[in-house]
Amino acid sequence: MCIDADRTVHRPKIAVAWEPPDLDWTKLNTDGAFDVRSGTGATGAVLRDDRGRIIRAEARWYENLSNVITIEAIAARDGLLLASAYGCQRVVLEMDNLTLVESLNASTVDRSVVAGLWQEIRELGRCETAPWFSSTKQSYGTTPLNMD
Repeated sequence: MCIDADRTVHRPKIAVAWEPPDLDWTKLNTDGAFDVRSGTGATGAVLRDDRGRIIRAEARWYENLSNVITIEAIAARDGLLLASAYGCQRVVLEMDNLTLVESLNASTVDRSVVAGLWQEIRELGRCETAPWFSSTKQSYGTTPLNMD
């Protein structure tokens, strides 16, 4: 990490390649974007099969948001709803927000601003017992979910 005179922090870029899920599984990648000035944001979700082919993708716009962790949790929830709507039953969820990954992996009930979304994500994944989320790469987490 390097800090310029204008206090800009430059972090080294790490190349992260997408890896397919195991045979007969679907991978769900989600992400959220947040604009603190306007309180708006967007979510994205992409479902791919074990050969990397896109099954479905979607993006949504949201207003009246308070923080980035909320939109990241909404992205995960939206992605799991998309997977469920298209009948995906064996899903690996992958996201890039380490705070949310750690929260979902915690053995205690979340009491943060995303507590309701946290519970929804767990219910959608039908994984009521923690830990069900594991870190695989820097700031990445994946979890296999049996959605049947």
